[in-house]
Amino acid sequence: MQGYWRNEEATAEVIGEDGFFKTGDMDYG
Repeated sequence: MQGYWRNEEATAEVIGEDGFFKTGDMDYG
């Protein structure tokens, strides 16, 4: 996902500095 359409503020909240989407899921790896 590149971001939210015409909503840069919402995009900034969910796209990390590494460019990945922050899902909020826990990683049990």
